[in-house]
Amino acid sequence: MAKEHIEKDIIIIGAGMAGLTAALYAGRMNLRTLVLENSLVGGQIATAADIENFPGFERVSGMELIGTLEKQAMNFGAEIDEFDRIERVDLKSTPKIVETETRVYETPVII
Repeated sequence: MAKEHIEKDIIIIGAGMAGLTAALYAGRMNLRTLVLENSLVGGQIATAADIENFPGFERVSGMELIGTLEKQAMNFGAEIDEFDRIERVDLKSTPKIVETETRVYETPVII
């Protein structure tokens, strides 16, 4: 069975702090934004018990910080796809291609 082909304005690989921040700003620009994560959203910072050096927070857990950022990104329209492993990325084609286990995405921009 052929995989579904989907077009996005921007695809972000990885749903850690950097990926979710990029998704937040891309979403605010009204770009059709997709974040691909092969496991849980959050990355390494999600395991931090207390973060005391992040602007705007006196003290916050990694999970709370990631949860807030994920919610903000989604509120601006970013789609987050967890547990869909990337099988292939083609950066030379136009548009660029990201193929996961379930879909093939086409996009002009990959972060």
